[in-house]
Amino acid sequence: MKQQLRNFIGFTLIELLVAISIVGLLATIAYPSFQDALRKARRADATNTLLKIQIAQEKYRTRHPVFAGDLADLPVHINGTTYISAEGNYRITMNYANELAYEVEAVPVSGGNQEDDECRSFVLNQSGPVFDTDSSKACWNQ
Repeated sequence: MKQQLRNFIGFTLIELLVAISIVGLLATIAYPSFQDALRKARRADATNTLLKIQIAQEKYRTRHPVFAGDLADLPVHINGTTYISAEGNYRITMNYANELAYEVEAVPVSGGNQEDDECRSFVLNQSGPVFDTDSSKACWNQ
């Protein structure tokens, strides 16, 4: 009698292990790049909030002889009284304000998504973004 050969359709265990290892390797390479892209995207939360504050300060200055010395005086949507940016990634502080100048800073929230970001803070004054270093300029441009 002839022995019948069966045709199996599917993967062998070795083929499955090779496919899983390739997917794992690709994920290991892609995940850090994905996290970096997310961090860069979250920086827009800081820059957008600071630019909204800049516009609000200019409007405030047209009606008063000084810039607003407190964020509460500005009609800017900021989360609660702790002055957290719209998406909750940055803490916003007014460093100083007087009749001629102001400075506002956005710093990553402690324990938040941006805590490990290389761009530690964003600073804005009456003239625009403040660039302490070349890296801070690069952070504003990303």
